[in-house]
Amino acid sequence: IKDTLVDDSWPKFLHPYPLSEKHFLVSCKPDPASPWGVYLVDIFDNMLPLKIEPGWALFEPLPLRKTERPPVIIDKVKLSEKNATVYLHDIYAGQGLRGVPRGTVKSLRLFQYEYSYRNQGGHYFIGMEGGWDVRRIIGTVDVETDGSAFFSIPANTPVAVQPLDAEGKALQQMRSWFVGMPGEVVSCVGCHELQNSTTALRLGLAARKTPDEPKAWRGPKRGFGFAREVQPVLDKYCVGCHDGGKPGRPNFADTKIIPTSGGISALPGSYLALHPYVRRNGPEGDYHTLTPLEFHANTSLLVQMLRKGHHNVKLDEEAWNRLITWIDLNVPAYGTFH
Repeated sequence: IKDTLVDDSWPKFLHPYPLSEKHFLVSCKPDPASPWGVYLVDIFDNMLPLKIEPGWALFEPLPLRKTERPPVIIDKVKLSEKNATVYLHDIYAGQGLRGVPRGTVKSLRLFQYEYSYRNQGGHYFIGMEGGWDVRRIIGTVDVETDGSAFFSIPANTPVAVQPLDAEGKALQQMRSWFVGMPGEVVSCVGCHELQNSTTALRLGLAARKTPDEPKAWRGPKRGFGFAREVQPVLDKYCVGCHDGGKPGRPNFADTKIIPTSGGISALPGSYLALHPYVRRNGPEGDYHTLTPLEFHANTSLLVQMLRKGHHNVKLDEEAWNRLITWIDLNVPAYGTFH
């Protein structure tokens, strides 16, 4: 992380506005002692100051010139509606699922972000390297055999999508989001496709039907919290041996809230005991598109131990689903901000 990479690099430029292929209006600060001013620059390293005002910083220069009034674009928003519609042409197109065989993706998990309040947040506020924001599962929708999907989402809501395999495990992590306005139709080519990509010249199977309504995840939509969603699994299958009675064993029975080192947050004791057995990407992980399946649930020691038959523990379908969903959401501890 190099936040100060350009501190000693001069001159500095902001807000370039092209006048031609070779000339630009910019805000420029030539050296540490100079104010930000408006300059005309070109691709030959020429700089001509146009306006400098001592004691002021001049930003975002715009040329004033007579232009034709642009055509009015028809409004696609219907304020009376509460949902938007999403059409995904082919989940296998793009960098996100490169190399993943067709037919692997069976469904999509949709979840929304609830952003942290002012002066709240951090790498350990919601969970250990689990992200800054609460996640609320909207539900799941099916993916057609050709990789297309057509579904509804709540409008005015930051939504992320995870492609799931036959076991309901995320094949890729979407660390950004998109928003649909009321009544709007949002579309994408695939999974993190390049911006100059276009769809194939075919009608996707999903485009021939009405949009799917997401299937709810085990009850009403809610913030995903460890105590409510994961602790019951530990209570049923794990605390018989992991109850704190034997040194060296993780204690999954301790649900008391424990301050972490440095006092930056406080998290449940059972959560602190379990999270080291799970792989996930932190908020300061590589910002490039992740390699598909890089953080698949099967790469976590917790899943590997249980699949091998950890002391004959046999989880039912719901218990597996709760653990996998927790892992796929980046192991959150809390589902609210209070």
